[in-house]
Amino acid sequence: PAGIKIGDLSLSDAESGGKLASGKVAFFGFDNIELKAEIQSTKKIKSIAATFPETASINADKLSKFLSGKPLSQFLPKSFPLRTGISLKDFSLSFDAKGDSLEQFSINFAIGQYQLDGFDGFAIEGVSVGFVLDKPTSPQHKATATISGDGRIGAMTVNLSANMSSDP
Repeated sequence: PAGIKIGDLSLSDAESGGKLASGKVAFFGFDNIELKAEIQSTKKIKSIAATFPETASINADKLSKFLSGKPLSQFLPKSFPLRTGISLKDFSLSFDAKGDSLEQFSINFAIGQYQLDGFDGFAIEGVSVGFVLDKPTSPQHKATATISGDGRIGAMTVNLSANMSSDP
């Protein structure tokens, strides 16, 4: 396919009776992406996972494709540092047993230092953000997000984490 370059892929047997493929690929304009895919014995895809190199960075507008066209800023506080660039870490897709329906989509990325407006001396460094969509094509879909990082209050460092979910 256009825009996708496949390097050397290795193929092995999966415990489920299908096949595992892994190797380096290039897509989204990034090289050296570690790709792993499992194909069921029925020749349908079971899962795909990609891990990006540390240099893989995109802007927030491009992520709206993964959020039903909604801007990422709609889900985060106004002061969140979306203009600093977003480093892609990884994403994964998993399919149901028939290979017909997307069961789960997840994406993880990192953002530079984050300072809350009005809170001098407080900052979060090494911010990681993860989104998981369970059954994204079903009316019973569920969305969860985790934001974590090392907080700094003056000279004191604190590990911070917050979870959000569409499932009460």
